Amino acid sequence: MWRTTDAKAPNTFTSGPRWSQIKSLGNGKISAIAIDPLASDHVWVGHETGEIWRSINATDSSPSWVRINNYGSDPLDVSRYCHHIEVSPHNSADVLVTFGDYASGNVWRTRDKGLTWVNISATLPEAPVRSATFHPAKDTWIYIGTEVGVFASEDFGVTWSPSNEGPANVSVDDLKWLGNTLVCITHGRGVFTIDLNHVGF
Repeated sequence: MWRTTDAKAPNTFTSGPRWSQIKSLGNGKISAIAIDPLASDHVWVGHETGEIWRSINATDSSPSWVRINNYGSDPLDVSRYCHHIEVSPHNSADVLVTFGDYASGNVWRTRDKGLTWVNISATLPEAPVRSATFHPAKDTWIYIGTEVGVFASEDFGVTWSPSNEGPANVSVDDLKWLGNTLVCITHGRGVFTIDLNHVGF
């Protein structure tokens, strides 16, 4: 993992942004990065092997990293490609991690910064989950983008329902918010939007 502190420096044949390596630990390539929106020096990293690492001093010159998916009596025990990590904008302790495989157990959550983990994908299709996001105004409402469309939960993943708006049975690669509108970026099927103004803004 590399970091630059002068990303706006113009690129020329002899100069440009300067980069420094800040993470070399871990098995497999880095596949997901998440910055805590409430603390920019707290960074989460996922690997293609399923490993999850976290730094609480990522803005230091030499950050320290701790592997956190293998903690305690309730570890995150998944050994497959980590697609996405999402830190809640409401509470830094709430984090979602998603994985890609045609199997169960592709969405996990922690509510204590990785000390314990819960598999929240029991009622979801056995399909890759490539993205996740928290509702900006509802701290327990989450949305995920899967190989077969968008699913929503109003109870932090205890129960799920397919979205009645936007894409259906389409691979959703990313989810972004534009104010009160959820933007769904699909794999080759265009971009869809869902107006969620009626749910708490």
